[in-house]
Amino acid sequence: MTLFYHRLAAHAATVAVSFALVAFAAFTAAPVLGQQSLSFSSYSLESGVDLQQNAVYRFHDVTTGVDALVTIDAYRGGAALTRIDDASPSAANLAPVLSATPANTPNPQVDLVITFVTADTSTPIVLDTVFVSPVDIDGTATRREFAILSGYDYYILESDPPSELAITTIPEGTLFTAPTSDYSGTSPDTTWVALTAAVVNASQVQMSIGQTGSDATTATRVSSIHFVPGVVPYSQ
Repeated sequence: MTLFYHRLAAHAATVAVSFALVAFAAFTAAPVLGQQSLSFSSYSLESGVDLQQNAVYRFHDVTTGVDALVTIDAYRGGAALTRIDDASPSAANLAPVLSATPANTPNPQVDLVITFVTADTSTPIVLDTVFVSPVDIDGTATRREFAILSGYDYYILESDPPSELAITTIPEGTLFTAPTSDYSGTSPDTTWVALTAAVVNASQVQMSIGQTGSDATTATRVSSIHFVPGVVPYSQ
């Protein structure tokens, strides 16, 4: 398998995996932990109102001794979450369910912030390397999902078969837009509509999920973000 590899000249302690937002919150974090595969399989509402802006969810033990606090930072363009995480098909991935009308202006999206903390506390912690892989970024002729990434060290795209994602540089970062093909389910095996981004010394991940297109009807779509190395593996 041959893959396309893109590396940034510099990196930050935050990776923004957007389906549309980039920002950074600075704070003092605990010592670095090694590279980890993260599992978003168990969560509880930490504060706020379920599925409303500023709600915070604690995902327990995403790796040994580490929790992840997931905040609904903002809704835009009439978007809404119907679930913070859909447990199928894989309990390990983060799978927010977005209700959106693509024809809205601006494009509907929800902005999420993930902060890594010492388990059962609010003390930030730094992970040596975090791999973030949005998968199944697909759509139709009138409704397409998109992702924006910034602050990563590098990202990897499939080249055999070729990636079907449209890539554009925008002020917020790198925009990855779905093709007009809809693939069943949210399998990471459809690597031609997925990517893997890596960030070193990561204390926070910021992401948004969104849709674009001419469809004036409201529908829900499940997003799927895996936090493991090798979803789209690097191969020279």
